[in-house]
Amino acid sequence: MGVIDFVAENPRASIALGVIFVYLVFGIVIVKEWERVPVIRFGRYIRTLGGGLSWIEPITSRRLVARPVQDIVYSLAVPAVLTHDNVPVGLTIAVTRYIDAEDVRKTVAAVSDYRRAEEQRALSTVAELIGRRPIDYVFDERVEFSEEIRSTLQERVKTWGLTIRAVELKDFQIADEAIARSVAMKARAMKEAQAELVRAEMQAEIVARLNKAAKDLEPAGWRLKTLEVLVELTRSAQNNTILIPANLAEFADVLSGWRDTKSAA
Repeated sequence: MGVIDFVAENPRASIALGVIFVYLVFGIVIVKEWERVPVIRFGRYIRTLGGGLSWIEPITSRRLVARPVQDIVYSLAVPAVLTHDNVPVGLTIAVTRYIDAEDVRKTVAAVSDYRRAEEQRALSTVAELIGRRPIDYVFDERVEFSEEIRSTLQERVKTWGLTIRAVELKDFQIADEAIARSVAMKARAMKEAQAELVRAEMQAEIVARLNKAAKDLEPAGWRLKTLEVLVELTRSAQNNTILIPANLAEFADVLSGWRDTKSAA
């Protein structure tokens, strides 16, 4: 007797098999590799389902919303807040968050909505840290300021099972246009001052090397340099410069002195 004949002759058995089939099907859970699914039973956390095919008891157990265990990057716009020196600024940060598979339970038991809670905690953290720092620090030390935000935020959300991998400043704006212009002028002046300092250092180095070269040159070397200068001066066909050799000029000075001596005698 086949299964079909048995079911046809025993309707109660067919109902029981149907119930068992539905029971088994409703307990099947397929979890993506990059997610973890929390499971509770009678309000108690019992297990975390990993990637692949799993089965849970469908009547007394309930699966919750899957938690991603891959890196999640999101942007967060922080409205205008005052710095320590009372400059209104607004900024946008990029937050990289990660949930370890071992910490999935914390995201269920420690906080009601971990995504919204994290965003609110990030907003308050950024506003608090901006209020402690002057505008110059936020501009000049962006990397250090971003790391300060990350470490502070990590300390505040670690009990929720969240790991903040990175916080990066994407956009930074000064709400007051007059202050923004003054900051831009200050930055431009600093860049120009740095350029002048670099130019002065290079000129000082050139002078030092020229002086050293002048000290090292012997009379024969000076004559070669004189010939090089003469070649450069006579290179152009339109050059009307009259060249007087240095030796001839020195001879003229000696002759003039001799004449002055004879006249005085």
